[in-house]
Amino acid sequence: MTKNFLFAGLLLVIAMSACSSRQAYEAMQTRERNECLTVPESQYQECMERTTRSYDEFSRERENLKK
Repeated sequence: MTKNFLFAGLLLVIAMSACSSRQAYEAMQTRERNECLTVPESQYQECMERTTRSYDEFSRERENLKK
C-alpha cells in the first residue's frame, strides 16, 4: 500500500513539474532500480533486467501498440 502511495506521489510530482516524457521514464527506471536493492539477492538480477529497457525502446514499443 505504501509503495503504491509513493508511486502515485512520484507520478504527481513528475506531472506537476512538467518533465518531459523521457525524464519521467528515467525517473521511474531509477525508482525501479532502487526497489531492486530491497529484494532478496536471488531475485536481484531478474529485477535489474526489468529496468534495462531504454526510453527509445519503450517509446518505439508504445508507438507500435498504438497502431
